[in-house]
Parts: sequence; C-alpha cells; structure tokens
Amino acid sequence: MADCELMSTCPYFNGDFQEGPELTERLKKEYCRGDYTLCGRYIAYKALEGERKRENPEFAAQIN
Repeated sequence: MADCELMSTCPYFNGDFQEGPELTERLKKEYCRGDYTLCGRYIAYKALEGERKRENPEFAAQIN
C-alpha cells in the first residue's frame, strides 16, 4: 500500500510525541506507511472532506 496522502501535513507523523521513539515509529509504519485507512485521523479527514469543500474550497485545495 502507498504512503498516506496526509503525511506531509499530519501533526502525528511530523510531531514529537511522548510515547517514545520506538512506539511512534511502529505506529507510523503501521498506519502512515501501512494501512492508513484504519487511522482515526485519516478516517475523520475523509468523513469531513465534503464539508470542507463546501465551506471553504480554497482552504480545502491547500490541504489536499
């Protein structure tokens, strides 16, 4: 499976978290570089995609 389309803007993928580097890297491998369709952030993003486009199409184009 390809990498998640949100990796460049995802605060989880790009952040520094307290979980520890081993856990963070394992989760990134599983969700960001694996089956990202199971990621809660991705699911929420896709669920709200139509609403974002209706409310602010210019902003929606920037984050896609």
